[in-house]
Amino acid sequence: MAANGALKVNAHLQVEGFPNVFAVGDCADVSEPKLAYHAGLHAAVAVSNISNSVTGKELTSYHTGNVTMMLAMGHDDGVGQFNGLKLPRCVVALAKSRDLLLWKSWREMEQNQP
Repeated sequence: MAANGALKVNAHLQVEGFPNVFAVGDCADVSEPKLAYHAGLHAAVAVSNISNSVTGKELTSYHTGNVTMMLAMGHDDGVGQFNGLKLPRCVVALAKSRDLLLWKSWREMEQNQP
């Protein structure tokens, strides 16, 4: 465990000392903001690496990207940044505030939004 209480992981998100155990999300000691978006990126790498480890293929590394964040503040307002640049409030409102990016969840589940 790291000093912050998270699980120490290598570049492949494998828990140190346990090559068949992967950590994703807030429990992984990755130097980046703890966001659900990042947990999804971790999960994609971990799933790929589990499959690769079973088939004997090379493992994929996780790389922290630039911080991108959108925070909805009501139905028609919000704040955000993309690659370090401040996003206009109207862009955040159009992108996230109106439906909280629910379309993305429906797409990932391969379902039609009602």
